[in-house]
Amino acid sequence: MTARDAALAGGALPSDLGAYFAERADAVDRGTADVRHGLRYLADHGLLAPPDLATSCVVIEEIARYCLASAFSAWAHTMVAEYLSLSDSPALQAEVPRLRRAERTGSTAMAPAMQHLVGLADLGVAFRHEGASLVVDGAVRWASNLFPQDVLVVVGAAGPNGSRAVLAIASDAPGVHAGTPLELLALGATRSSSLRFEGVVLDPSQVVSSDFEPYLRAVKPRFLLLQSSFCLGLARAALEGAEARLERSFAAFGREHLRLRSDLDVLRARHRQLIEDGEPTPTVVAHRLDVARMAQRAVDLELRVAGGAGYQASSPTARRLREAAFLPI
Repeated sequence: MTARDAALAGGALPSDLGAYFAERADAVDRGTADVRHGLRYLADHGLLAPPDLATSCVVIEEIARYCLASAFSAWAHTMVAEYLSLSDSPALQAEVPRLRRAERTGSTAMAPAMQHLVGLADLGVAFRHEGASLVVDGAVRWASNLFPQDVLVVVGAAGPNGSRAVLAIASDAPGVHAGTPLELLALGATRSSSLRFEGVVLDPSQVVSSDFEPYLRAVKPRFLLLQSSFCLGLARAALEGAEARLERSFAAFGREHLRLRSDLDVLRARHRQLIEDGEPTPTVVAHRLDVARMAQRAVDLELRVAGGAGYQASSPTARRLREAAFLPI
């Protein structure tokens, strides 16, 4: 972590953060370790869904250097805290401290809503009014952190007469059904699956926002910048992995490594500037695409430098190859 990273994060990160997530990375990759332990570690150090975006970005980037699944879980959890902190509902705002203490896990199921915002998808979830309550039906194909209990899911939904809203739904509420966790490349430990809602009854206090489009436009840059952070962390890890083997590789790899290091420095500087300046969504969307491509280029170089050793399924290089394969979605 650079001095500027530490300044962005409001101080130095715990000295054992890297070692903690590195030691657990293989077990998380195999699905024998629970990513919620990482969330509790962050909570114990006051770093789980912190209130400022700069700190969240630095934390998630650092975790992704060692374990993308843990970083992705932290991203999903952090986004739920972000959504609720911007809600008009006092009841939901009161949930944010519980999320920061890891007393509850956050699951973001907002990809359809983000796609719907630009006309690329239907919401897939609908609500209607029955008396003072809302009743929710429908399904989403992907949500993460779907653990058996104490999970709060945030989802976009279509309402009557063209209305739309963002809702917060407890995963163990009657009528909520989570699918079997998917067996995923590198991200199996994130407990990702589909969700189905059948006659789920909500109190109006569980409406995150009924001002759908302005609300989503306000949160989308944070959504993308935090995603960009785990791309940057993966790119850094891959270039560090390649550097450790360069002495035994062709000189051409060394020149390519220097170019990629320079490109990554430029992207990381731009990332910090976007956080500080609060740039509009189109600029952040382009940045998210750029950093994902950067991570893939870095992993490709590491694999070529490592040679056959990189194809051993248990190697960090092979894990990063699987992690990078996830980034386009």
